[in-house]
Amino acid sequence: MSKTADSSTTYYKAWNCSSCGRKGMNAYWCKQCPRCGSAKELDDRKEEEYETATEVGPEYEFKGVDCMCDACGTDNKKRFSCRNCGKALDPKFEKQVTEFTAASDDAWRNRHVLEGTVNASGNEVPKTSLVPGLETNSQIDTPRYIEEQRSLPVTSSLSGAVRWQLIAVIIAIVIGLLIGGYWLFAKSQERHLTAVTALHAEWTYSLSREQYGPQDDSRTVAEGSSFVYPSNAYHQNQMRVFSQTQDVTAEVWTTDGCSKPYTDSRDNGDGTTTVETGTETYDCYLTKKVGEVDRYNIVYSWTVDEWHDITPQTARGVGQNPEFPVFRSSPTLRAKSEPDTTFTITYGFGDNGSTFVRTLPRPLWEQIEIGHEYDALRDGLGRFVTIELIDPPSSFN
Repeated sequence: MSKTADSSTTYYKAWNCSSCGRKGMNAYWCKQCPRCGSAKELDDRKEEEYETATEVGPEYEFKGVDCMCDACGTDNKKRFSCRNCGKALDPKFEKQVTEFTAASDDAWRNRHVLEGTVNASGNEVPKTSLVPGLETNSQIDTPRYIEEQRSLPVTSSLSGAVRWQLIAVIIAIVIGLLIGGYWLFAKSQERHLTAVTALHAEWTYSLSREQYGPQDDSRTVAEGSSFVYPSNAYHQNQMRVFSQTQDVTAEVWTTDGCSKPYTDSRDNGDGTTTVETGTETYDCYLTKKVGEVDRYNIVYSWTVDEWHDITPQTARGVGQNPEFPVFRSSPTLRAKSEPDTTFTITYGFGDNGSTFVRTLPRPLWEQIEIGHEYDALRDGLGRFVTIELIDPPSSFN
């Protein structure tokens, strides 16, 4: 078993005080809010404590305690008063600070204070750097928390002008559709008297047929599968044919053959935690190819006597005196259905030789006089809606 790290990130463990709103205090050292004195609200071992953690840069070095004095920005650990300026870390500690004369730590100040540097209160500023996410302005007594800038989802909203423009476009589209629909309807209701000429007549004939006789058939099944010939089959035959080469697999124990992602987290003991992600390989069973085997099919063939479709009997012609072919049935030949016939008239209109075709019942088709001109009505879209003799006379009213 082995692990391969893909990334390792160190985070500054921070907690926020819900009592006064101060943010970014080190969860490892700072057990009490230095602004209001409230105790750290979450236990060290709870993961929820690190939801506000921010990533630590490569230049980060642990500088000690991360509780800071609001008055001068000095780091302090478990004290009522600031070890640098002596002021109470919280108003509730002022009584204790007054009672204790050794409120400040002179020995500490002598080791850590930069000579000649003072803040707005006249107190010298310590050398120690602030923890990531916190900074103190030397001219301001209160430290300032620098919140991590996170990109938040932006909710775009249309301005009033754009919204009205969109509504206007939608209304214009709807009005355009209504006007277009009304125009099409009005055109379809228009009627214009014109004339068409019957140019020629055509007819077609088709009869589906069946024939009784021997019919070959076959079926392919995998070798070893069951098959039964039809009861009236003869000339039965079977043939073994190659189908494919199939892999043979088995569960095989492998070393470092399986992998899965992992995430490890460790406390560095200095106010930071490191999260490592990567891939872990381990021993396991895997399905692997251990050989090959040829697969075969069996092709069964046979012959049966049965009715089967054959080429239809067809005919077509021009003119209004169709001569349909004569069908004669026999014990081995029969019509599958009634003949299918069509009768059409081709009409011409206009000076440019335009034509159109109408399919008619045979009695009406036979009444049309080829070469004769007939009255007709067209709508505003150019469609012929009524033709003399074909449509009822009332349509011309």
